[in-house]
Amino acid sequence: VTLEVFERTLANNIAEAMVKALESAIIAGTGENQPKGVLTEEALEGQNHDIAAGADIAYKDLATIEGLLPSAYETAEWYMTKKTYYSQIVGMVDAQKQPVARTTIGIDGKPVHNILGRPVNFVSSEDMADFAATMEADTVVGFMFRMSDYMLNTNMNLTVSHYEDHDTDDKMTKAIMLADGKVIDKNSLVTLTKKAKA
Repeated sequence: VTLEVFERTLANNIAEAMVKALESAIIAGTGENQPKGVLTEEALEGQNHDIAAGADIAYKDLATIEGLLPSAYETAEWYMTKKTYYSQIVGMVDAQKQPVARTTIGIDGKPVHNILGRPVNFVSSEDMADFAATMEADTVVGFMFRMSDYMLNTNMNLTVSHYEDHDTDDKMTKAIMLADGKVIDKNSLVTLTKKAKA
């Protein structure tokens, strides 16, 4: 007999693990035995902006990259690590001393982050590099993208199976999902790249 609280906790843990794995693959997946992530794609010509080695992100950089986004893809959103946002963007002001980044509280009570009015989504530092003064290689530290331009396909929806490990006599529970995906329209992808030290 299983307790309801145990079943609920197990279901929540499986769901959280699957969501994290899918998010990781959508952002940084290699395309080998997993979906191909957005960071694996190269932005179209003219849709990348470089930050020089040793330089910080400045208001002019954000204005420039905003201008690189085609107007047909205006619903694109920012993606970067929380550390990049708080170390480089928060506190930045324009020439009129207006804040570039704003954090408000949504109707659900959670913080809502924006850069020049465009929503910001935080990406795990495991999947995307944090901004640093010097980098070992040219590295994308932020990008704008419209997630509706990413196609995720599931060949087998989440399946949970139970079996017994005869070597240890442990009862095992395994959750499996087959998923594939890739960017289907790169026009909404605009990248912010930190250049490696020359």
